[in-house]
Amino acid sequence: MDLFSSYSRIEELKARLATDRLVDPIDDCPLAAARHEFMSNLSKVMAAFNWKQHQQFLNSFKQYRTQIEGLNIHFLRVSLPKEPSVDVVPILLLHGFPGSHWTFYKAGFRAIWCFHLFDFSLTKSSVIPILTNPVRFGFDFGVKRPLRFEVIVPSLPGFLFSSKIHKSVLGTEIAATVAALYPAEVRGAHLSNPIVHPQFSTQVFFKTLMETFPRDEATSSRSEFLERSHDLALNRDALASSPLGSASYLMSVWSMFSSRDRSHTLNDLFTLDELATVSYLYFLTGTTPHAASMMRTFMIEELPRQR
Repeated sequence: MDLFSSYSRIEELKARLATDRLVDPIDDCPLAAARHEFMSNLSKVMAAFNWKQHQQFLNSFKQYRTQIEGLNIHFLRVSLPKEPSVDVVPILLLHGFPGSHWTFYKAGFRAIWCFHLFDFSLTKSSVIPILTNPVRFGFDFGVKRPLRFEVIVPSLPGFLFSSKIHKSVLGTEIAATVAALYPAEVRGAHLSNPIVHPQFSTQVFFKTLMETFPRDEATSSRSEFLERSHDLALNRDALASSPLGSASYLMSVWSMFSSRDRSHTLNDLFTLDELATVSYLYFLTGTTPHAASMMRTFMIEELPRQR
């Protein structure tokens, strides 16, 4: 399957973007001014965005749809032709919010896999070619026979090109749950950004409780996200109808979960072109409100209720 063979939605997005306006900072806070400047620059990149060029890049890996328990699931499946002398191991890469399958076109990932633990967080190359042909990039894992991975990257239910669901689960919980339920099939699970629920243990519960008391700027990402998402129900229509509003919300969440160091900005971690691609994907598929609701429910509900 190819993504967005029709460009009517692209033209609609740009038309709406032309009428969207950023709200000026209401105080003299340097962070507010910096964020306003960042969003202004991002909106300019989105306005001049060449979707056809990015569509070709997104379609550089083969993409499919399949049905799982009545849900249409979109996924990438990438591997090199099999060779008798090379071992091929399947690896499942799962994104979170506000990530997507696009996350794995770049470095950094959350994964379930079946052989060895390694981390590409420092490389600037796309993760997928490295996994499908590790030897080419200097990885041999200390094994006798050459090793390659068959890479499968789904859009989780409710995100982008997969059907919506009513329950809330994210990449971290899915990876951990599958690894626990099927230990014979899953040799290892690597969680790049695990979220531990308050109900996990007494220690975690009291740590979470202490975070609710007044504190300095070292506010946890979890608490900050929940504080900002209380009025999500009021903002759902804006997230669905305003490309700039959707992008602003996504960038806010992306910034919270990208680095604990508040001195780091998204400009330090990603290019505006990459962030514009994320914004386009979420708005064009209309999944920002649903994905945000899933994230909030995932972080506040007890695990048994989610399952």
